[in-house]
Amino acid sequence: MLVRKLPLVVGLLVMIAGCASTESASPQPTAALDRPAVAPSGSPEAEGQSRPLPPAELQGRWWTWATSAAGRSNPVEDLDGHACGVGQPADVWFLAGTFGGYANRTCSVPTGRPVAFPLVDQSCTQAQCWNFMATATGKAILDGRELTPQRMEGVPIVVDSVEDNPVTSAAGRSTSYGCGLWVQLRPLSPGTHVLRIEGSSGDFALRVDYTLYVSDTPAAGDAPVAGGTSAPRAA
Repeated sequence: MLVRKLPLVVGLLVMIAGCASTESASPQPTAALDRPAVAPSGSPEAEGQSRPLPPAELQGRWWTWATSAAGRSNPVEDLDGHACGVGQPADVWFLAGTFGGYANRTCSVPTGRPVAFPLVDQSCTQAQCWNFMATATGKAILDGRELTPQRMEGVPIVVDSVEDNPVTSAAGRSTSYGCGLWVQLRPLSPGTHVLRIEGSSGDFALRVDYTLYVSDTPAAGDAPVAGGTSAPRAA
């Protein structure tokens, strides 16, 4: 289902290259978003008190991050976690999926940083988001406890990409609709955490096993990147 640099679906990174958000579609009702996951008292992510990002901001910024590096430096191309810290924003820590299939990553995460990731997601037209979400499913298990994902049916997003990135291949700003199953966590407690992510839609499926080391040591590549906004802007 995924072909790089062609219309593609990417596990936690799913995008159809060259898709315009201005494509017309028949009006359809949009399902209400599920309530974001809330960490129960005493859980490792309950120590921080961070505000979940709104759907448009979260997806626009995540897609910008995912298209902000090329080759082995891209966090979605990465199979072992060596690119986990590349291009991370200063106020949240993003995790990536794969272009389909399995990855086993080890990642250092700074303390006090909220963590956000999709189980499966897409960036394209609103109509394609509706079709994608009809079969989207997934789960995330953190330290043996299953998390509740937030369902995002499709909102306008803005993405800023670099040249030769493995998603769009081209540099520039694009607008589209973002949708998927997402998890946002409060900052994890210091120490080691084990996270499993699984997602699928149609005949596409992925799984990523993360070992997360949370500490005060700055992560390599930790630098702010530009974020998306809630409405399309002119390129």
